[in-house]
Amino acid sequence: MSGVLIPAQYKNTDVEGVYNGGGTSFIIKQDNTFLVVAMGTLIKGTWGIDKNIMTLTPKNPDAPFYLYARKNPDIKGGMRLMISGNDSANDIYMGTFPNKMKRLFNEEANCFDYPYVHQSKELPKILTFIDRTKSDNPYQAQAQNMMQHFQTAGYNDFIVQYMSPNLYHNPFRFEIKKEGLKSLFDTDSKIIKKQNLKEFFKNEKELQFLEDSFDMAYNTDSKLVNYAYNTNDDMSEKIDIAQYKYDPVRNVYVNPYAPSKSLNYKSDDFHYTDVLMKFDRIKSENKTVPDFKPLSGSVFVAKCQ
Repeated sequence: MSGVLIPAQYKNTDVEGVYNGGGTSFIIKQDNTFLVVAMGTLIKGTWGIDKNIMTLTPKNPDAPFYLYARKNPDIKGGMRLMISGNDSANDIYMGTFPNKMKRLFNEEANCFDYPYVHQSKELPKILTFIDRTKSDNPYQAQAQNMMQHFQTAGYNDFIVQYMSPNLYHNPFRFEIKKEGLKSLFDTDSKIIKKQNLKEFFKNEKELQFLEDSFDMAYNTDSKLVNYAYNTNDDMSEKIDIAQYKYDPVRNVYVNPYAPSKSLNYKSDDFHYTDVLMKFDRIKSENKTVPDFKPLSGSVFVAKCQ
């Protein structure tokens, strides 16, 4: 964290530890990184100290849409697109800007299923996504609305990951006390006492798993996906692509130890890992959201029966 002084009276080893309070665990590491773990929440970032105030700065998404792509030889024309990261309050659009933009989900969407896969006979040269979602949650950092243009040349199979507003977090600030950390946001909260990091995580792999989980979900240059669209973000360990054999005809990676006759290239088993597709993240041209008139309807409908 730039511009933050760490006075001599507070060494990194002094504050390193696990602070549990109110169902949330703040994991402060000696290398100036941290994790926040709570029910359904995993936050990663960097921390610094100025005088006796510790600030935890989360690593928030740098754009609302992350697009991963590959060339699928089975698709002879058009494209396929899967969306992950659905949000019931989203106001997001995709298509060819400006005349062929359509809502991804219906208004007041609910009862989401998985996966949502869109097949199209058209493959635009530039695939555009727009986020107009507004968050009124004062506890969250305001996500920047954005229009993103992606060049599709060389690709026809996509996964778009929507970074919903609940993934954007404000910094956490604590006063360092002799007994532990005191939240500056909740003045009525109790001091959170420190637990020894190595005693809390008796198995170092547990802590590494949490860090890897965040990176695989929100900070990766590629995704390994099976036909059932298990993106392997929550696997107990990383999949080592070097242990797989590349099939250039199908553009997939296969388990070299699995008998060829047993390989199922279109398995609907969510946990099947003998055949994997590799999707690489592609960069976008980002612009402010202009006025536009979307087409009627939505690409997907998520509605309780």
